Amino acid sequence: MRSMILAALVLGPIAAFAQTAATPEFETVYSDAQRAADQDLSRRFIQGVLAPGYSFEDQYAKWMRPVCSNVLGMSAIAKYMIERRIKYVAQQVGAPVDRQDPCTPNVTIIVTPQPQAMLDSIAAAAPYLVIGGKHRQLTITQPIQSWYTTFRRDFSGLAQLDLPWEDAATASAGSDGIAAGLVATDASAGTDAGTTGSSLGGMNVSMPNSIEGDIPRVRAQGTRLSSGVSPEMAGVVVIVDSKAIMGMSLGSLGDYFSFLALAPSPVTGRCQNAPTIANLMAQGCASDVKSSNLSNVDLAMLTGLYQTPVKPEMIQRQRIIGAMRRTLEAQATH
Repeated sequence: MRSMILAALVLGPIAAFAQTAATPEFETVYSDAQRAADQDLSRRFIQGVLAPGYSFEDQYAKWMRPVCSNVLGMSAIAKYMIERRIKYVAQQVGAPVDRQDPCTPNVTIIVTPQPQAMLDSIAAAAPYLVIGGKHRQLTITQPIQSWYTTFRRDFSGLAQLDLPWEDAATASAGSDGIAAGLVATDASAGTDAGTTGSSLGGMNVSMPNSIEGDIPRVRAQGTRLSSGVSPEMAGVVVIVDSKAIMGMSLGSLGDYFSFLALAPSPVTGRCQNAPTIANLMAQGCASDVKSSNLSNVDLAMLTGLYQTPVKPEMIQRQRIIGAMRRTLEAQATH
């Protein structure tokens, strides 16, 4: 008995030490050099993939209205999986999601064997969906392309289409009978912009008689940090060449469409110098920047975009860079 007690006294601390030593915890080191590298990566990535609004400098539109996607030209199962993936990613990065079923689509993904014919049809029927319509040369140059309709919203609640100045000027000339640049207002804000032409994700779209009616009027804010007008996503159209995606996984396509749907990231065909889903369809990219799924860099950028304040700020780009860098740091230290 005494020997057993003695053995327990001797082996007990040893066993406890062995159990403690079996699961050591080490603190992850995040150096100043890595912090600077992530800051630089965030800046370059945002400059490479995000397109600022036409009326804004270094400010990017994001969804303020709930996102509702609609996939056309695919099987019912593929449609369901991709639409569900877009909704899941939107929730993950903090974008608003329309939970009604059915919902009014503001993101439309069209898979077609004739992408140019589809683009021409949209431009003729609803030019505001591809910004400029006949006033701009619209040509399919990529296997998957995206177009963004954005608003500029002032403090009174008026949301107007953010058109390139050359398109608005051409439209005002009345060369094809269309009046000045298209204007859209949010019906819920109680603002009347004239005769309603059609609806875009719950917004009323109209065509005024002069471009002066398209100029936003806002209250002075008394600060150089606020622009007085904020960019806002209104609609996304993605046209997909069905021949180009043959054999691709629905997981990769769902992630790619989510990336295009949640941020103003028009497809350019240029390789981004970071691991990103944006390089999915680009040719000649190095293997270390090719990604078949949303990468940590992609999620950090989208999260940073939706973490920025709702109020209009001139420092939105800097806020996104900072939030993206902090997300990358959190990913590296956990």
